Amino acid sequence: MTIRRSIIFRVGIVYIFFLGLALWLIVELFRLKVINADEWKSQVRSIEQSENIVAANRGDILDKNGMKLACSVPSYRLYMDMLAEGLTNDKFNRNVDSLAICLSRFFKDKSANGYKQELRLARQKGARYYRVNPRRISYTQLQKVKQFPIFREGRNKGGFIPEQYDTRQLPFGSLAARTIGKLYGESSKGGMLGLERAYDDELMGTPGTSTMKRISGRWVPEVVVPPVDGLDVVTTIDIAIQDVAEHALRKQLHKHDADHGVAVLMEVKTGAVRAIVNLHRNGSGVYIEDYFNYAIGESTEPGSTFKLATIMAALEDHTVRLTDTVDTENGAYRYYDRVMRDSHRGGYGKISIREAFEKSSNIGMSRMIVDRYKSQPRRFVDRLYAMGLNEKLGIEIKGEGIPEIKYPGDNSWSGVTLPWMSIGYEVKMTPLQILTLYNAVANKGKMVKPMFVEGLSKHGRMVDRFQPKVLNPSIASLTTIEQARQLLEGVVERGTATNIRNNKYSIAGKTGTAQVAKGSSGYKNGGVEYQASFVGYFPADKPRYSCIVVVNAPSNHVYYGNVVAGTVFREIADRVYAADYELRKKSDAPQIVSTGVFPYSKGGPVEDLSLIFDALNFPVIEKSPLKEWVSTLAVDTGVVFRPKPIPSGVVPSVIGMGAKDAVAVLENVGLNVYIQGVGRVVSQSMAAGTPYRRGGTIFLKLD
Repeated sequence: MTIRRSIIFRVGIVYIFFLGLALWLIVELFRLKVINADEWKSQVRSIEQSENIVAANRGDILDKNGMKLACSVPSYRLYMDMLAEGLTNDKFNRNVDSLAICLSRFFKDKSANGYKQELRLARQKGARYYRVNPRRISYTQLQKVKQFPIFREGRNKGGFIPEQYDTRQLPFGSLAARTIGKLYGESSKGGMLGLERAYDDELMGTPGTSTMKRISGRWVPEVVVPPVDGLDVVTTIDIAIQDVAEHALRKQLHKHDADHGVAVLMEVKTGAVRAIVNLHRNGSGVYIEDYFNYAIGESTEPGSTFKLATIMAALEDHTVRLTDTVDTENGAYRYYDRVMRDSHRGGYGKISIREAFEKSSNIGMSRMIVDRYKSQPRRFVDRLYAMGLNEKLGIEIKGEGIPEIKYPGDNSWSGVTLPWMSIGYEVKMTPLQILTLYNAVANKGKMVKPMFVEGLSKHGRMVDRFQPKVLNPSIASLTTIEQARQLLEGVVERGTATNIRNNKYSIAGKTGTAQVAKGSSGYKNGGVEYQASFVGYFPADKPRYSCIVVVNAPSNHVYYGNVVAGTVFREIADRVYAADYELRKKSDAPQIVSTGVFPYSKGGPVEDLSLIFDALNFPVIEKSPLKEWVSTLAVDTGVVFRPKPIPSGVVPSVIGMGAKDAVAVLENVGLNVYIQGVGRVVSQSMAAGTPYRRGGTIFLKLD
């Protein structure tokens, strides 16, 4: 009986213990699931989830035809997690030799043994984020690397971590680079300059959110909010015209050893900028595009191109008629303590106001204004203000220069301000602001805002199309506008720009040769530089395009606007006219052959080029015997075909060819080709006529 009680007592104690334990567990489970549920869920989220920002893909910047001017290209840097769950010692030791050999052959920067030692050392240290090589590789190269031993196992089983970096690239090189702009070094800061900055919000898109949830000991990505990619910005730039403008300006800058230059081509009706070039000579003597946007930001004394505003003000006030006469005397005239001179030695004597403008007589224009506005200078300046010349254009690209037109009563106003202002001094305007004035004259008085972007698109479909903006519906009466257009046509037909006249289409415009003070010391102490310019539009009878060319600090003793800038204007106009079918179709003049102006072309297959030139009715001069490939040369009487033999066993010459033909020739002989730039081939890294090894690489530069 005693034994039985003892057993029951002990069992009871055990029963009570487990009953108490069960009750305690129930209470704790209740507290965990009900009372403290929110607290524990929060801790679980903080421990088992890691939130990350998923960047959106930045939109592209396109030309008017959809060609990519700026785009984001992914590149990759290789890392390894040496302690990845599936990367066992056996797998690592069996494959490290093969991996080292593959890396050595791919990067070609160290031996296989060198890679092997570094990989083993990283494994011993337990590196979780070991950088295999500092070099970034392309997406195509990444696909090859993914087939390497160990790497082919992926991230969890092989520890392979390709880290992606998006690099902003300009597929057309320097073309319009300063206007397109660039990003800050840190991509999160977005656009730094140009259109990249102006449309940063639209290009950047909206970032998303992802979480890395830890499941079964490994991190598994889970997208919570997907990113919204940025929109594409469709610009007004035509990359083909941009190429022509840059080529023409660069050639003239080299010829005259100038410091920098500008060329802008704009559509008259809409203000759409089809080309904008800003070239500056760097320390190495090379003209580059990415220094400063002179067309938009450089506000200088325009010189004689401002005379259009001067004479329009007088015509609008009905204070002058084009048939009135003015005495330019012997080419020198004193205003107080300063003497104004004409470029023509001995002066023009008594001439009409029309002739004074066409010949760009400083004395004639200044005396016309001083005689009529000396007692009421405010009336003259008010007329300039009414045209809107004292206001910024308000373009979206940051850094527009501020126009400066003095007003009577200002501290800087003096007795010589009025005469010098009338010929484009003691005022400041940017090239784009001057062009906008001339464009308004071509557009029957309607001043439109220069337009750099046509709209926004997504996946090739326009989602927002921008419309031209009118800054001033009428800068002057139609009578004044018509007289101004007659004067601008007279400059090319009879005045200072007869050198750019042609019998195919008419040009209207104005030359400008301004003296610009060096530095801040003024004209007397700092010396002067010259600024040559030409601004106008074409065809003069039915204006389609307006254009300005400004060349700063030309040397070699040639600095007049008609020679330095006018020839660039003519070359751009010729190429645009030849390429614009609608423009030529409207002309009743004879065929372009009569002008003696023939387009340059890239070299290529003789059959293709013959077919094109026959269709255009251009005379072809053959230098026989012709081979399959030819180069071309435009001369006064036609286009010369010169044989371009492709020798075997040595590197062929592809100078003068287009990219397509050059690549075809070089790949046919077994070379890998890399190209830079657009246009024709101007240099090749392997000299023509030298032996080569099949599979070698040759670099081509196009311009």
